[in-house]
Amino acid sequence: MKKSIFYEHLAEAERQENTTVSEMAKYAASLGYSGSDVPWTSAEDFCQIYDILQESGIKIACTHRFWDIFLPLDTADADNFFKTLAEHGCFIAMIVPQRAEKKPFTEEDFS
Repeated sequence: MKKSIFYEHLAEAERQENTTVSEMAKYAASLGYSGSDVPWTSAEDFCQIYDILQESGIKIACTHRFWDIFLPLDTADADNFFKTLAEHGCFIAMIVPQRAEKKPFTEEDFS
């Protein structure tokens, strides 16, 4: 069985233990974690997280990203997102719909 850990948990452990994400990732790897679920905020952040995890022996198992499904799709941004993932061998992406206004969805949104 493969075990995966949320990157956010590594970052929180970094704060709580007053260490680095790199050290927490190495510790997680020593416990048998081989993957991490990573949030997408930007290509630069993603590449930095990728490098940290690679150093520890952990691969990116999944990348999750929030997208406002009510706005026109920025195709250049979407292309960059998927291209960056593919270049790093990450083939699982979870797109989470959201609204830019942070309002809850209603039935009318999907009518």
